[in-house]
Amino acid sequence: MKKDRLFRFSLEGAFFLALVGLVAGCGQRTGSVAGKVTFKGMPLASATVTFFDSAGNVRYGVTGESGEYSIAEVVTGKAKIIVGMPVEISMITPAERAGKEKPPTKSKYPALPERYLDQEKSGLSLEVQGGSQTFDLKLDQ
Repeated sequence: MKKDRLFRFSLEGAFFLALVGLVAGCGQRTGSVAGKVTFKGMPLASATVTFFDSAGNVRYGVTGESGEYSIAEVVTGKAKIIVGMPVEISMITPAERAGKEKPPTKSKYPALPERYLDQEKSGLSLEVQGGSQTFDLKLDQ
């Protein structure tokens, strides 16, 4: 009887430990999001698309020449989104400093409205589902 009880407790203990290990090994459910970013109807190249997911993680991707982006491992639930453009920093040449040449004044990147850099003001969000999904971002003035 004592031996039978010991076996029963050992079996229950092993089952409990296996269950705890299984639950602990299961992370949060994630999904991947891909799409295209446009600004005023035109593809937006070199933009950084950033997702702030429901678990507080930050995931991002950079758009290609045709505005396409892809972001993996976004925790399911509501994600807030921002979009930003690269910042250009130019060096002043000696000729520009001497006033013989004018420095470039126009950026090759479009200037996005500042609200797209603020997750609370951008107006961009997505309910991320498990698996893959498509979400196009159409930005305007």
